[in-house]
Amino acid sequence: MGAGPAGLLLSHLLAQRGIDSVVVEIRSRAYCEARQRAGVLEDGTVRLLREAGLAGRLDREGLEHGGIYLQFAGERHHLDFRDLAGGRTVTVYAQTEVVKDLIARRLADGGQLEFEVSGTAVSGLDTGQPVLSYTAASTCSSPGNAAASTSVTWPAAARSPSTPRPRWSRT
Repeated sequence: MGAGPAGLLLSHLLAQRGIDSVVVEIRSRAYCEARQRAGVLEDGTVRLLREAGLAGRLDREGLEHGGIYLQFAGERHHLDFRDLAGGRTVTVYAQTEVVKDLIARRLADGGQLEFEVSGTAVSGLDTGQPVLSYTAASTCSSPGNAAASTSVTWPAAARSPSTPRPRWSRT
């Protein structure tokens, strides 16, 4: 998965359930954290980020937006989102900031993020252990490393809660 809002959130949600993942992104971390995206978050997204423990800065800095005003024929009309959408609102908080928050949290939690990768390929999809191969220009956990070819093998089968958590194998 890539280092956009969906991939980073998925990686976090998988980790909360004890499932390892690798975020593999073709662009740099700086690019991902600076890329301009939408400026408002829907109510369901905000609720999910809160439930996942990812809304600290969002709650401090975001601005709940409960409605808009439209003016026509010389009259001003208020459209109240809460009334029209069953109590739901939107929050003004750029997705760029969400990406920064998610990257910081994945790194703090020991998540594996690889930026500036190339040559991605998936093989073995018809086996019990598919393999993702890519060339990493650098790794977030080891800054300054030279380019290295990496293969990541998924665990062959789902594990029970009592089974030790498998780790990614790198070759």
